[in-house]
Amino acid sequence: MKVREVRIRPHVRDGVPTGRWVVDIPPGFTLSGKRERPLVEDELAARQMKARIEGGNLRVETTSVAPVITLARLTEFWWADEMAKVRSGKKKASSLETNLHQLEPVAAYLGALDLKNLTVRHLQDYQGHRRARGMQPETINSEMGTFVQVQKWAAETGWLENVVTTTRVPVPPKRPDVLTQEEYRRVMEALPERLRPLIRFLAETGCRWGEAAQMLWLNIDLAAGWAEVALQGEWSPKTAYSLRRLYLSPDLVSELRGRRNGSQYVFTGRDGISPVTTARRAFKSAVEKAAIMRGERRARITIKTLRASFATWAAESGVRERVLQDLLGHAPGSRVTRRHYEQVQSGIAQADAAKVWARLSENPRA
Repeated sequence: MKVREVRIRPHVRDGVPTGRWVVDIPPGFTLSGKRERPLVEDELAARQMKARIEGGNLRVETTSVAPVITLARLTEFWWADEMAKVRSGKKKASSLETNLHQLEPVAAYLGALDLKNLTVRHLQDYQGHRRARGMQPETINSEMGTFVQVQKWAAETGWLENVVTTTRVPVPPKRPDVLTQEEYRRVMEALPERLRPLIRFLAETGCRWGEAAQMLWLNIDLAAGWAEVALQGEWSPKTAYSLRRLYLSPDLVSELRGRRNGSQYVFTGRDGISPVTTARRAFKSAVEKAAIMRGERRARITIKTLRASFATWAAESGVRERVLQDLLGHAPGSRVTRRHYEQVQSGIAQADAAKVWARLSENPRA
């Protein structure tokens, strides 16, 4: 019976040579009795394997010569696929940059480890290593999340057989400070006149800073009282759900009418033409002047707090969570809305608790 020869060829992915070689081994030469195509590092290694197999018609366990797959090497090929998503508009370039930044410490820690030998213990040791360096649980979980994402891609494309995961580092619950409506008014009074429309827009719509900074006049209908977060040029909002309509109060509409100028942007920098780039320093000064306190400490209030405050005010006013998700640009059913943005004001919680106390103190015979 004639046995087919062992063949070698360059490994090509998406029409581009990867630098590695494929050794095509017919069934008669393998222990499994099935055709196998292991990858080797270069042409010389491929020819050596071909000669070794054909020389004595030896049966070989091909898995023993599989190439070492390090995270650094794997990331190079993963990055190429992700760049295709960026070019097609399926992923933001900034998101890919963040992912690469998250993979750097993981790749440095794992070093030359062959990912085929990766275990849960490796991941747990990494988590402990990062904790010892003072990294926050959220940071470590993000790094691990991106690493698992790369592993899943590798399994789908044939680089790895298994995906190794571990439990997340527990994140202590945080109760962010939000503004009461009275505190918000004090901050507004302490702001420079030129920034009040921008801060009011953020507080009354709950939009993100980038959405307000990139807002164009062509996306605002002052007569109908709404503004739309839309795609424009190279800028795009955070997610597809961020494309939405923001509703403006009559007072805000009136205030915006007085800002029409020659710029295409609603909120501009000091030159009156370019989009606003920052207001953080002025906002911080206004918060300090307003003396926002939580007990004996200063409240942690930033521009992002306005978004959480809007969500809290809306929830306290009876806005349903599903509607609130639409207003904030969150996916339907997202847990982010309640976990990070919808906070219960302590005064309201105390008032509701007082109702319970009143019922408990009532005379049951009455």
